[in-house]
Amino acid sequence: MLVYMGGQFITSQETHRADELYQRGYEIGREQHDPELMADAQCQRAYGDAHSGIYQEAPQRLAEARQLLTRIDHPDADLQANCLMAESVVEQSLGNGRRPRRYCEGA
Repeated sequence: MLVYMGGQFITSQETHRADELYQRGYEIGREQHDPELMADAQCQRAYGDAHSGIYQEAPQRLAEARQLLTRIDHPDADLQANCLMAESVVEQSLGNGRRPRRYCEGA
């Protein structure tokens, strides 16, 4: 629910509040040993940050999310698609050529 609510704050241009919610969702995932929740929080935060013009930590967040997804036997298809879309937005924001399209097609 925290990750979902964070997305609502991104759409209303309240990036700081969204980041707080994503971070809390990530922390709960870590406390509960839930790599799926942690990956979801990282992907959504990277997407929101890139969408808001904040790029510094987005690639590291996505790298961690990719690593977390490898720990899940059958990751949710929506989660995988959302993470690929986050990758696309981050790559596009960074001006990295054809990568955004490849991630969109994968999603």
